[in-house]
Amino acid sequence: MRKATIENSLRWLDEHSKQLLIAAVLVGLVLRLGFVLAFPQIGRIEGMDAFEYHRIAVNLLDGRGYSQDGTHPTIFVAPGYPIFLAGIYAVFGQDPYRAKAVQTFLGALLILIAYGFAREVLPRWGAVLVAWVVAVFPDLVVISNYLYTENLFVPLFLLSLWLTHRAWRKQSLALAGLAGLTFALATLTRGTSMLLPVLFAGLYLLLDRFRWRTVALSAVLVAVFVAGMVPWTLRNKREFGAFIPVAVGTGDVLFTGNYLPFDGEYRYEATRALIDSLTLGMPLVERDQVLRKAALTSIKAHPAATAWLTFRKFFRFWLRIYENVPSGKPRQTNWLISLPLALSYYPLLLLSLVGVWAVRIAWRQWADVLLTLLYFGGIHAVLLPIPRYRMPIIPLMAMLAVAAVWYWLADRRTDVEVPKAEAEEVTV
Repeated sequence: MRKATIENSLRWLDEHSKQLLIAAVLVGLVLRLGFVLAFPQIGRIEGMDAFEYHRIAVNLLDGRGYSQDGTHPTIFVAPGYPIFLAGIYAVFGQDPYRAKAVQTFLGALLILIAYGFAREVLPRWGAVLVAWVVAVFPDLVVISNYLYTENLFVPLFLLSLWLTHRAWRKQSLALAGLAGLTFALATLTRGTSMLLPVLFAGLYLLLDRFRWRTVALSAVLVAVFVAGMVPWTLRNKREFGAFIPVAVGTGDVLFTGNYLPFDGEYRYEATRALIDSLTLGMPLVERDQVLRKAALTSIKAHPAATAWLTFRKFFRFWLRIYENVPSGKPRQTNWLISLPLALSYYPLLLLSLVGVWAVRIAWRQWADVLLTLLYFGGIHAVLLPIPRYRMPIIPLMAMLAVAAVWYWLADRRTDVEVPKAEAEEVTV
């Protein structure tokens, strides 16, 4: 009886997958747009990184170039989001509130991208569930109300993963080139993804035992990615005389995340005062170099303590949630905010851990997803494990969580795998 009921339910989900997907997109859009309209006081740009993005966008439109002060070129942040913001301002006017409204549509687009990627490794009903998780997940809803890079980076990043996976599965050089281009755009929005194209190329070569077609595919992926990065890197070299692929900032997070007296925590005024004592008045490039050198000196002097801190930061990355809305100051716990975040995130985390076990038989299909999760956990364990930095991998965690459900519904059989013929139904 139970098995028949489950099978009928899954059949219904499959038969109505298109309608359910459309509903997920509409619900996700309404939630995001409703949040922006209902809480205009949340996400104010004063005193936050958002203000710098806003200033650069305004200066671009006013013909002052990619600059914070309107006079000198800057290398403070990656160019993707400020340029995107300038485009919104050019069409809708220089109003951050209107930009937030536009960002809600990127959130709706993310739902479609998540569905498409999920269909590569899950049945239709599973991909629909992933779409609904992405549609209603609080972190992904609330971020639309902030002028933060995640609004552009997360859709670009997930699209890059989908195209890369699809290119490998179909052995398509055209898709590999498109994946390299989207990876370049994502990395020029947020440098976190810089190493992933090379890691994916190596992964696919190992999985396919260096088959010539995969060698060509990997070469195209990396070559197009590098080509997409070159113009901005050359601009940085010309303007600042240093090899900086995206932007400065690595020194800040490396120093802060490995400063042992503060236990690798960002302590607001105390951290800013400490960094100012080392770098006050320095140009951005020199400041970044000084902080990076100080961090590496500390790591070499205290290898055991740094290794132990890195181990603990790995778990901080996965286990922490926000206590309150960001304000640029230490956050006091607000249960109206932290409780919904906890109730949404921790069940997803637990189910995704079960999903890692569930996909072990079909691990080749999931290898790039698992590598991405390890990469994000590892790189933020070395740097700063901030909860907001998990947003790009929330859809991947949702995919693994649904895989855990699939595994349970299949009575823990070993055939939890999407047949290749069925997966080919998905088109990019």
